[in-house]
Amino acid sequence: MRIDQPDQGNHLFLSFDNQDPVAFRQVFDLHNKSLCYFAQSLVQDPEEAEDIVQETFKKLWESNTSFTGSDHLTGFLFLVTRNAALNHLRNKKNRRLTHQAFPAFPIDDSNAIDAKMHEAWLLELIAQEVERLPTERKVVFKLYFYEQMTTSEISIKLDRSEQTVLNQKNDAIKQLRKVLPPSAFMLLCLILSITNQ
Repeated sequence: MRIDQPDQGNHLFLSFDNQDPVAFRQVFDLHNKSLCYFAQSLVQDPEEAEDIVQETFKKLWESNTSFTGSDHLTGFLFLVTRNAALNHLRNKKNRRLTHQAFPAFPIDDSNAIDAKMHEAWLLELIAQEVERLPTERKVVFKLYFYEQMTTSEISIKLDRSEQTVLNQKNDAIKQLRKVLPPSAFMLLCLILSITNQ
């Protein structure tokens, strides 16, 4: 595995040379959550999704592919994960599960799969920008967005006033709105509206 010309716009990894464990860990940390989300959206089983993603990273480690940048690498990871998930669903022993879990989602429906992949990619963009938030703002936003905690719960956990927590959340949203593509920001707002009702 090798990236010949690192993507200068990606601050999270600057090089990805032949079986470099440090670079590999950076790539794993960057993509693992979104790949697991994507795989789980297809196979409807979190443990199977994790196994599929682990196999994806194993294939990446063993791959002789020369990657020309982060977009090429991301495409490889999602393609391998998609194919593994579809192979899982096509297994005879999983036919019953497939029909139950996807009555309106044919496993050969490329449009539906692409939509899931795009959503996972948007979540990855959100995660990257959240990591760039100032420390306290990031902590507050993660508790809202990932832990689905209420303002009151976060206030108690962090020993901050509820108004301070709300201010940090609102400042985080304002900052993310400036840097995220419109589609990613809309997804972020949708998730917040669902999880913080």
